[in-house]
Amino acid sequence: MIFANIPLLPLDKTLYIAQKLGIKHPTDPKNKLPIIMTTDMLLTVKQEESIKFIAHSIKPSNKLTKRVVEKLQIEKEFFKDQKIEWVLITERQINYNLVRNVECLHMRENLTYSLMKRGRIYLPFTLAEAQ
Repeated sequence: MIFANIPLLPLDKTLYIAQKLGIKHPTDPKNKLPIIMTTDMLLTVKQEESIKFIAHSIKPSNKLTKRVVEKLQIEKEFFKDQKIEWVLITERQINYNLVRNVECLHMRENLTYSLMKRGRIYLPFTLAEAQ
């Protein structure tokens, strides 16, 4: 399963981590109060008899300013304390050929399903059986 924009709670924990690292905790620009930080994605991965969590932060490499890296350090430490793997993903880690192939497969499956519903294509098996 994939969960998006996961809040890093409790707020006191990220405040403590920021203080420990000597980094200013993110605040609301209007009222200057600390904000609840989030991570981009949390994956649940089944491994044999257990479930593993992997947190992902996704940022374009040209947006990795000093301040963004500081906030990522807080995030990384938050997950380290919980024994959850944390990974930073930039465009450099993305295999765009794989992305295009998956998009093509997805479009093809949607087209096949649409044609089947309209009675324009017949498959001697269900799509679930083919997987």
